[in-house]
Amino acid sequence: MALNALSGPIPKNLGSLQNLQFLNFGWNFLDSSNGLSFLTSLTNCTNLSFLCLSQNKLTGALPDSIGNLSANLQQFRIDSNYISGPIPKEIQNLLGLEWLGLQENKLTGSIPDSFGKLSKLKYFFASKNRIMGEIPHSLGNMTELLALRISENLLAGEIPASLGNCSYLERLDLSQNRLKATIPKEAIGLCSFSREINFASNRLTGTLPPEIGNCKNLNMLDVSSNKFHGEIPISLENCVMLESLYLQGNSFEGTIPSSFQKLRSMQVLDVSHNNLSGLIPEFLAELPLSTNLNLSSNRFEGKVPTKGVFANISAFSIVGNNELCGGIKPLQLPTCPTEIAKRRKTFPRRAIIVTGIVLFVVLFLICIYAIKRRMSLSKEREGTASPLEKKHLKLSYAELLHATNEFSSANLISKGRYGSVYKGILSFDDQTVAVKVLNLQQRDADRTFKAECEAIRKLRHRNLVKVITSCSSIDFQASALDYLHSQFDKPVVHCNLKPSNILLDADLIAHISDFGLTIFLSETTEESVTGQSSSMGIRGTMGYIPPEYGMGKEISTRGDVYSYGIVLMELFTGKRPTDSIFTGELSLREYVKTTIPDHVAEIVDTWLSFEDEAVFDQNGQSSRGISNVGKCLGSVLSVVKGMKMIETGKYA
Repeated sequence: MALNALSGPIPKNLGSLQNLQFLNFGWNFLDSSNGLSFLTSLTNCTNLSFLCLSQNKLTGALPDSIGNLSANLQQFRIDSNYISGPIPKEIQNLLGLEWLGLQENKLTGSIPDSFGKLSKLKYFFASKNRIMGEIPHSLGNMTELLALRISENLLAGEIPASLGNCSYLERLDLSQNRLKATIPKEAIGLCSFSREINFASNRLTGTLPPEIGNCKNLNMLDVSSNKFHGEIPISLENCVMLESLYLQGNSFEGTIPSSFQKLRSMQVLDVSHNNLSGLIPEFLAELPLSTNLNLSSNRFEGKVPTKGVFANISAFSIVGNNELCGGIKPLQLPTCPTEIAKRRKTFPRRAIIVTGIVLFVVLFLICIYAIKRRMSLSKEREGTASPLEKKHLKLSYAELLHATNEFSSANLISKGRYGSVYKGILSFDDQTVAVKVLNLQQRDADRTFKAECEAIRKLRHRNLVKVITSCSSIDFQASALDYLHSQFDKPVVHCNLKPSNILLDADLIAHISDFGLTIFLSETTEESVTGQSSSMGIRGTMGYIPPEYGMGKEISTRGDVYSYGIVLMELFTGKRPTDSIFTGELSLREYVKTTIPDHVAEIVDTWLSFEDEAVFDQNGQSSRGISNVGKCLGSVLSVVKGMKMIETGKYA
């Protein structure tokens, strides 16, 4: 009965429905003019597993009898009402509880220490109340906890180190309380699953523990408006998935770590109102996704970059840094003094001449040494390397990263429409090379590089640059399937796309594997990598290949697209196309199709925390109706509508 306009009191005699399992009165205008005695009545429903009373007009205190509800109760939600009084300690009896939603009420008192007995609890929400006291250490017994949000209360004391036992914790929000002391390293030491950590607006002190770097999947970190000091931990460079970092309103000092240039997913960075100093790092202008940068009220000095986020006056703020110069015109900052002018004032002409002679001699000796060393290394390699290794040098992304000093702006030679060129020195033979990094956000960048290689392949001259090798680097928008179908010389059909053939590396980048059934298409023939005809038998794994392949339909790139759709549906539903429930006319495709667009939440894998996102928006506010995440999932799963053959025999 959720999401209607029901009003009036909730009936007292609901307990007569003894076989009741699922009761949802959420998002209505129901009141408790008859009290909350209906909760006592529901203790007769021994099979009750889901009870939702969210967003109504319920008042009064929760009765102690709530502890006598069904032992099978998994979810109890009474958030966004006007419930007052303390949290009944009797809730500890609901040992099967997985979801407890008490947020946005008028609850007082403290969190009962006995809550630690709820060992199966995965989601505990009690934000926006008037809860006082300390956070119980017993919460560390909830080892299956996925989300803990108790922000906007009156909680005091320290953050319990026992939270480190909650190793699966994805979302931790303790913001806007009165917590003090330091952050225990144990509390964030085992946070490999954490996606959101929010300690904002408390009274926390000390330094930010370097163990925060263990949170490699972290998307958002907010420690703003506290009393932290010291330098920003370099270990944050390990949080490669970090999108939003809020450090404002503290006493951090030093500079922004140069290792932050590894945080390629960073969109929002706020370090305002601290004691940071030094030059504004140039790499901040090179972060590809940055849209909000706040450096105001610090002690930065020197030149303000003009590219990237610094080219948009509304995307960054530098007010309150009085020693800055340059930047884009709207900033109206003074012009920076040139390096040439500084040198003229510092060095007399005679010193420049002497220095030049010394540098020439030194460079000459270095060149002789480098030539001899290269000849020596070349002879060594000739004796051990295979003919293929002599012809094609093998270089890793790590080697190029080291050679270019992590693609430092100081090594930048030039930058054009399709990419940038960096100076690099290979560590194993001190060879100086030019490293070209393609701008994959620019259309046709890869094709221009192929054309360049094709031209150089046919030309030979000592004054023309030669291509040593190529390397695929980290790319957060990899489109491997599109490459196979439309970016290669001939269309390539993988024919066996399924989850076990999609591998993830350490950076969670997907890689397609297993090309044993792959077919190269041409205008006149279709050849597989094994040399067999594409018409020999059914290619691929049952459940993932289009059913039309079984009827003798031609193999095409559209078959891979069909398989990709099945993989998407399996990813979000957690069900394989060969699951035992799919019999007769029911398939994974039909299973998903019947829920679009309004009932996607009923089939989405519970690990995706769909319901959590439905309650909270990005600002922590609750909302009615279908959440943005729900709409997004509905949009993704609507791919099922196009997975059918049209009359021409091609996939829609």
